[in-house]
Amino acid sequence: MKKGKISGIKNLLNAHGAFAALLLIILAASFIYSDFMTYTNISNVFRQVSAKGIVAVGMTFVILTRGIDLSVGSSVALSGILAAMFSDGHPVLMIAVPLLTGILIGLINGFCIAKLKIAPFIVTLSLMMAVRGVVYIVSDEHTMPYGEAGEGLSRFVNADFLGIPVLTIFFLVCLFVAMAAASRTRFGRNIYAVGGNEDAANLMGIPVDRVKILAYVICGFCSALGGLLLSARLGSGQPYVANAWEMDAIAAVAIGGTSLAGGVGKFSGTFAGVMIVGLVSNIINLQGTLSSWWQNIITGAILLAVVVVQSQIRTHTERTKRKGETA
Repeated sequence: MKKGKISGIKNLLNAHGAFAALLLIILAASFIYSDFMTYTNISNVFRQVSAKGIVAVGMTFVILTRGIDLSVGSSVALSGILAAMFSDGHPVLMIAVPLLTGILIGLINGFCIAKLKIAPFIVTLSLMMAVRGVVYIVSDEHTMPYGEAGEGLSRFVNADFLGIPVLTIFFLVCLFVAMAAASRTRFGRNIYAVGGNEDAANLMGIPVDRVKILAYVICGFCSALGGLLLSARLGSGQPYVANAWEMDAIAAVAIGGTSLAGGVGKFSGTFAGVMIVGLVSNIINLQGTLSSWWQNIITGAILLAVVVVQSQIRTHTERTKRKGETA
């Protein structure tokens, strides 16, 4: 197969493959389930995926740098608990404390990875366990209901604006801001450069460590924001929420065409990946006769297929490049 053709397939997969799969799922579900395309069901899907989608947006920044963040689920839970703790006081504290805590977690992750040169898997796994432990201790493993200050936020987050859930508007705003940052700012270009070839980025004068740290800080902020909005939607901070959200976020990003090897991907693809994961869950609920564990099986199979295809394309591209250099 010629190099140009391989490049074309690669671009098609990254840019359009996830949306093609999403469209097929929507068409099939619309044909099979009469309730699928109703406003109630579609708005429910968006409500279900929006908080997780915000987390996936943050995860995309990290994966583009060839990193990973396993602490996002624990950060979501801690953010919700902190919001509930401060929901009897000033509304500003209720919002600011969880978000600043998420930023701090991201800063710790980024510093240990960029400055101390510890593997992202080890650092974020450690934070995942430590932060979840803090959640259980602070909450005493009990649900913490919102106080008076939190009730207003809860009503706001659960409302609709022009027929669109407010929670979904937050997700879309985060998505569009991330898309603009990735395509129109120096930081966005640096993210792709660092993920594509860190050594080359260093030679180009790109502040690699700063870019990595900022990527993890953004991911921590997005996780905290997702947790704050999720707790507002539920009206309480719950210590057991967001278990395995890190896996769902990684799956959504990868299914959306972002390479786990870094440097390749689009935030629009992350949106498609989030929707695919959410629709799989929704279709299982509509079916009614399948165990919810089928979502894990189906999502895992889709993820494996995407990663295998990405690996094969990358391997073929590298071989073609080596042949061209030796010719």
